[in-house]
Amino acid sequence: HRSKFPLDCFEQLPSVLVTPAKRVAIILRLAVLLHRGRSSMHSNRLDVEAQGQQIKLGFPNNFLQNNPLTYADLEEERSRLKAIGIKLSFS
Repeated sequence: HRSKFPLDCFEQLPSVLVTPAKRVAIILRLAVLLHRGRSSMHSNRLDVEAQGQQIKLGFPNNFLQNNPLTYADLEEERSRLKAIGIKLSFS
């Protein structure tokens, strides 16, 4: 959940389950990333929009500036997801 996205794991699933399983895996990866040591994220609102191959995360003002490690992890996850055709954006 904290490294390269394991596409080969999904090859063993029936074709109708591949897309939903990938989506659940992405949600779990983002949840782990945002949970960072029980940071202050729990007291802030996070807006999530997912459509097709795009995921948009909206954070409260200054959240990412005040949490540079989370920001760096999101940048890294964006690269990993891009490699499998998913566009992750956040602000």
